[in-house]
Amino acid sequence: MAEKTLSYNKELQALGEGELNEQLQKLSQEMWQHKAKLRQGAETKTHRSQLLRNQMARIQTALRQRTKVDATAARQPVEKGANA
Repeated sequence: MAEKTLSYNKELQALGEGELNEQLQKLSQEMWQHKAKLRQGAETKTHRSQLLRNQMARIQTALRQRTKVDATAARQPVEKGANA
């Protein structure tokens, strides 16, 4: 199971920011539809909610990591002893 997660995370890292946002939107809509079916009693795969939440969290984490890396790269290094 851990190997599947690692390969999925590597796939997410390879995708662009726009593709990640698109996947997140699709998963969000799928989650909404799944919840509606659960409320109606038409859905038998109750474990699907957890899987969708996990996938959404992985995508959000990948997006946050990119934002964090971009913010770190934007900072300029401070030279010590430059006041002399």
